[in-house]
Amino acid sequence: MNDRQNDELRELFRAERAADEPWTPPFERVMGGPRVRARRRVGWLPVLAAAGLVAAAVAVGISRQPRIPALVRFTAGQLRTPTDFLLNIQGAELLTTVPKVGNASGWYPLPPAPRRKPL
Repeated sequence: MNDRQNDELRELFRAERAADEPWTPPFERVMGGPRVRARRRVGWLPVLAAAGLVAAAVAVGISRQPRIPALVRFTAGQLRTPTDFLLNIQGAELLTTVPKVGNASGWYPLPPAPRRKPL
């Protein structure tokens, strides 16, 4: 960059700083830290009382809801649907067993290869 471009940039930055100056706080106030406002302390008793009232109102509202009796009750395994036959697949017993490591007989689909003597 040459001196003319430096002067132009310097002037542009000066104009921007001048435009921002009305909204910029003084340096002393920035470095002085945050201002502490005196807050009125609200006791916990009114807050806890209001929360207790809300909880009691919810509990009463839930307990007064009418109970609708169940016409049909099923336990686990009782319900049979018309599509249950789709779950019966070949080899389903393999899904319920765990093969033993080191013993391939009984579940491996191919017969074991014969052992050869080393050359």
